[in-house]
Amino acid sequence: MNYLIQTTVWLISLGIALFAPGNFTRSGTLEKNWVNIFLKTNQYFLDLLVHICSQPLFWMWIAFVILFSYSYELPLKKLNKREILLFSLFFFGGFWLSLFALSTGLGENYIPNRNFSLLTWYLLFLGTFIGFYAKSFVPFPFQISKFNIFWIAILFICFIPFSKTFKTFYREWKYDKLKNYALENQQRFENLRLSQANIVGLKPIKNKETLFFAQELSSDSTHLWCKCVANYYHKKAVYLKKETH
Repeated sequence: MNYLIQTTVWLISLGIALFAPGNFTRSGTLEKNWVNIFLKTNQYFLDLLVHICSQPLFWMWIAFVILFSYSYELPLKKLNKREILLFSLFFFGGFWLSLFALSTGLGENYIPNRNFSLLTWYLLFLGTFIGFYAKSFVPFPFQISKFNIFWIAILFICFIPFSKTFKTFYREWKYDKLKNYALENQQRFENLRLSQANIVGLKPIKNKETLFFAQELSSDSTHLWCKCVANYYHKKAVYLKKETH
C-alpha cells in the first residue's frame, strides 16, 4: 500500500512538471522533431552527470555519508536490493523526464545554470540515499570510529571555501552586487508595469549578479524570456534596448 501511495505521488508530481502552464507559454519555441528531442535529452543527461560527478565536493560528501553510515546505527527502514534498485530506476526515470521537458520547451541548446543547480541537489539526494544503505550489502574492511568521522566532517567543511559557489556568494555579499541588482530589477519591472505602451523596450541591467543565475532579456522580442515577461505584464512585446555608452 505504501509503495502504491508513493508511486501515485511520484506520477502526480511528474505530471505537474511536464504539464505546467509555463511549458505552454513556450509554445513558440517547442521542438517538433521527436528524434531531436530524444537525442538532446540524452545529451543533457550525460552532460549533467559528467558535470556533477566531476565536482570533488560531491564525492567528498558521498564518501562522508558512506563512512557515517558504517559508524552509526541509523533507524532506517529495511530495504532489499530489489527495492533500492527500483527506487534508483524511478529516480533516474524522473531525472531523464525532467530533462525531456527541457528539451521540448526551452528553445535553447544548453541547460540553464538554474536547472543545473536543482538537478545537482536531486542527484545528491540519490547518492545520500544509496550511501546510507551501502553497509547493508557491502561489508567495510576497516573499523571506523566516531572520532574519525568528526575529523572527516571538519575536512569537508574546510574545503567548502574553495568551491566556486562559496566564492561567488562571498563576492556577491561583500560588494552588495545582489542587493543592487534586486533594486535595479525591481525598478525595471515597476516601470514596465506602469507603462502604457504595448511594445516596451527595457534598458540593460547595469548591476550584474551571478549567484541566482538571473537571465537578461534579449533584443529579440520572440525570445522565451521576453515572451514570458510580456505575457505576465499583459504586453504585446518586450525587448532589451541596445546598450548606449
